[in-house]
Amino acid sequence: MALQASELTREWLTVYRTALDQMLQGEPVASVLHELSSGIAQFLPEAIVSILSVDENNCVHHLADHNLPQEYINSINGLPIGPSAGACGTAAWRKEVVICSDIESDPLWVDYRHMALPHGLRACWSVPLIDNDNIVLGTFAIYHNHPKAPSSSEQSIVDYASSLVLLVLRHGRLEGHRLLLKEGLERSPVPFLIMAASRRIIAANQAAINLFGYEHQSLVGQTIENLSSSRTGHETLNEIAHIVGSGEYWRGEMYARHRDGEDIPVEISVTSIPGIDHKPQSYFIQLLDLRDQHADRQELERLAFYDTVTALPNRTLLNDRLSMALADTRRAGEYGALVFIDLDHFKRINDVYGHSHGDQVLRACAEKLSGALRETDTLCRLGGDEFIAVLRFSATDPVIASRHALKVAKKMEDALTLPLQAEGHTHRLSASMGVSIFPKVLESVDDLLREADTAMYRAKASGRQTIVLFDPSMHDEVSNHYNLEQDLRIALEMNQLRLYLQPQVNPTGQWIAAEALLRWEHPVRGLVPPLQFIPIAEESGLIIAVGEWVLTQACQLLAQCEQAGKPLKIAVNVSARQINDSHFVAMVERILRNTGADPLHLTMEVTESVLLGNADTTADKMHQLARLGVHFSIDDFGTGYSNLGYLRHLPLRELKIDKSFVQDVCQSPDDAALVEVMLTIARHLGLRVVAEGVESLPQSEFLIKHQCDYMQGYLFGKPEPAQELVAAWLGRQ
Repeated sequence: MALQASELTREWLTVYRTALDQMLQGEPVASVLHELSSGIAQFLPEAIVSILSVDENNCVHHLADHNLPQEYINSINGLPIGPSAGACGTAAWRKEVVICSDIESDPLWVDYRHMALPHGLRACWSVPLIDNDNIVLGTFAIYHNHPKAPSSSEQSIVDYASSLVLLVLRHGRLEGHRLLLKEGLERSPVPFLIMAASRRIIAANQAAINLFGYEHQSLVGQTIENLSSSRTGHETLNEIAHIVGSGEYWRGEMYARHRDGEDIPVEISVTSIPGIDHKPQSYFIQLLDLRDQHADRQELERLAFYDTVTALPNRTLLNDRLSMALADTRRAGEYGALVFIDLDHFKRINDVYGHSHGDQVLRACAEKLSGALRETDTLCRLGGDEFIAVLRFSATDPVIASRHALKVAKKMEDALTLPLQAEGHTHRLSASMGVSIFPKVLESVDDLLREADTAMYRAKASGRQTIVLFDPSMHDEVSNHYNLEQDLRIALEMNQLRLYLQPQVNPTGQWIAAEALLRWEHPVRGLVPPLQFIPIAEESGLIIAVGEWVLTQACQLLAQCEQAGKPLKIAVNVSARQINDSHFVAMVERILRNTGADPLHLTMEVTESVLLGNADTTADKMHQLARLGVHFSIDDFGTGYSNLGYLRHLPLRELKIDKSFVQDVCQSPDDAALVEVMLTIARHLGLRVVAEGVESLPQSEFLIKHQCDYMQGYLFGKPEPAQELVAAWLGRQ
């Protein structure tokens, strides 16, 4: 079950703090990474986590994982990295993120997919873990058991997780170096001091000299107080003096002072050296410089509150600052604003130039947006291509505050539209922005974010590169959309969908086929038009189940007519979401087999946009079904941008002229000419033509005159309940 935003933040911080504590307590890197893998997996429930190291010979080795099959681990252990070595080997070789959304077809897996596929591994996203000296320490990877590309939120989680894993590996690398120093103490001494009972230094090694920045003669004679920073309290020094004076061992942390004044966090161990009388005569002090550990701790804290790509505050810090802004404005009787910024078509940059280049563009965008704001404003990055600006005004009137907010948003928009350079490439970006004014009564941070997000999506729906101010009616619209989606799920379970048929006739008026049309008989809303619920079904993915229901009903009718000895051809609309589903062909075959319908009597209508969306895959699926006997028709022909040369290679039987051309064919010379051209094209391609939306006799006469094969419209019959129309068909002589 997916975590809510607040839970995600809390759990994410828990993972960070657990890893930090383990490292600071000296846990082995493998143990920290094993715990970290399990922690990361909770944010990507379906994911399989893998962490590999890369040795000096450029070979990978397993470090930690979550649910990665052991046999697969054994098969990849010791493999060399390279330009085509799966996702992880290639990521380490290229030193860049590698996304393999389908292992079975990805060319990077040609020599390795036999290792992954038998274990159900179908997708892999790998991030190289590169140290500051540009050495690849290893890789962090997410596997899935089905083809999958990362969403923007998943990419953000992968970014955060890989940064944390890198810190652990860096820490482990440093710890390894320290172990070598410890083991080779005789040859590579660690910093130590010898202190007399008077608490003055009487000896020091070269490492200690380097640590404090003094020459040996200057260091000798200093007291422990002289070498301590003012940040080390007198209580600590007194405690050291008391314990070691009693002959006991003392170990702890304090701040030493470098000769140039720098405070150095150190771990100090003090052991007494007894004299002839067995009383403490001098003290052996061993020092450990903790600057790297403190830097790692600060880095972990930075990762918890700041975005790793842009260094802007992240969602966690945004929630904190927005809560403060809400409280301050309520107390002061003033207003502020939240601007939700979503870069338009940013995914294309990642697709064309890669995620590394995309990160550079994001950093440049962050600079542009920040430059358009005042110091009192806060710019945050939510992840992906989404930013949030928190604005503060001294205005006590919400209308004036709204004007100020829109003015600032326009300033940010203007900044983004200026040419942007990244790695020698010029980009011109735009953004869709949603603005919400606060405070409003008892509005929470989540309420404010939701309002701004709703306004931003309205801006996108309005054509992008637009700024929209939130209005309460937008929430009602979103709520209605959500409720309609939920009702549609119930409609499938409660059998509320209805199939209608509309006749198709030949030039003599003879009824020869029908188109299947969907209606929804809602118990409260009444008959819901397809234009209201089909887009929702597409967006939510319910179109897969809805489409299967329609096809099943249509094939049952086909079988009924065939068994009665009066076959009827039925056309069924197929959406892009349906045909892109990996189980589409198998689903059609199953329905045909279960119903006993003859595929020769089934026509599937697809739009030009479906054909252009994923051309090769779509064509392959169409050919598979055409070999069974299924016919295909292009619906709404003329309203899209079809490549006629491409159409010649598809198993098409007919074109369907959109009703927008038919309606004015007798009044508009342009529409008449277009229809004539479509009919001519169809004849040259060997395709029959169905003209829809025929409502008058002059329209039908025009179509017949220009050799249109079939017609459909109110002139010949309105859509009727399917069973009634089939009964009429079977009763015809």
